[in-house]
Amino acid sequence: MQINDQRGRARERRRQQILAAAKRVCALQGIHRCSTRDIAAAAELSPSALYLYFRNKEEIIAALSMRILKHLVVRLTYCEEKGDVRLDDHLAGLRQALLDVRRVDPLLFDWVLGLQSHRFLAAIEKPLLREVQALLDQALDILARILARCRGAAGDEPGFSRALATVLWSCFTGVVLHGERGFVLRNRENALEETLEVAFEVTARGFERLAPARGNGTSPALPAGV
Repeated sequence: MQINDQRGRARERRRQQILAAAKRVCALQGIHRCSTRDIAAAAELSPSALYLYFRNKEEIIAALSMRILKHLVVRLTYCEEKGDVRLDDHLAGLRQALLDVRRVDPLLFDWVLGLQSHRFLAAIEKPLLREVQALLDQALDILARILARCRGAAGDEPGFSRALATVLWSCFTGVVLHGERGFVLRNRENALEETLEVAFEVTARGFERLAPARGNGTSPALPAGV
């Protein structure tokens, strides 16, 4: 049993060594230009040894992404437990939470947002893919519960609240992915925060119009295809 424990710890150390090397290489060369051979060299391993831990580069990036996704779930859970009542307070807290998670590791966070393509996901083995999807679903479920509560919505409309959560998440990710290069080129340190503040304000006004009447759990119909 002790030998198995030692082997397990050694394997996990090597795995973390590969992940640290991957992050360095991707940061220097760009995530699309680096290869598993580059990562193996940075981790002081042969490519064949690296494949004992990860099947391909996509799985390495997915494993790195798990760290940010777990932190995101923790931060959103704190927002839910804080118990704000007003929609504006909730959205301000959510905006700050998302920004705080991104500040932990901006490069890795942007990878998480930018690599959810079909081609990327198709290269990941199903067990790891299920872990990534479960964390994303958990984050969206928390957002949905927060929005349902602050809208005064009844508990029997999870689909509608989940759609609103998806809208809010898309708003945030769209601002980050679309605007990041422009913010850098314009050399404005607070441009992302300022743009998100406007985006969340617009979102809040839309949510207020969707809020059901007190005592009435009905919500307006979703557009076709949502």
